[in-house]
Amino acid sequence: MKKITCSLLFSLCLSGFVEAQDVAANTSLSATTTEFSCTQSSSGKCHYLIVSRICEDGIASANAQKACPYRSIQAFVLRVGEQKELSNLPGDFIYCMKSSATPTVEYCLRYPMKR
Repeated sequence: MKKITCSLLFSLCLSGFVEAQDVAANTSLSATTTEFSCTQSSSGKCHYLIVSRICEDGIASANAQKACPYRSIQAFVLRVGEQKELSNLPGDFIYCMKSSATPTVEYCLRYPMKR
């Protein structure tokens, strides 16, 4: 089973004010599971949000952008050193993480973390 691991360290600028984040997180992906971990955070916590497109039944694909908006499918918090493994996430999932509070869907769409 092939795994991909990425490590992130970043600062973000949001809505006209700067929220400096000293955050490091690791994500391991396999064919059926994704493992999230919090390795460094100025607050001692990593707040994750996972979003995916949620489509209504019977919507034509031409309207997919409007009919299938991204919505939150799971939010969780990890303390530095903790890990969480999730199975069977949708193929189009996007996730993001902040040190200060749970991100919003809009935040995840603007600042998605690389998989």
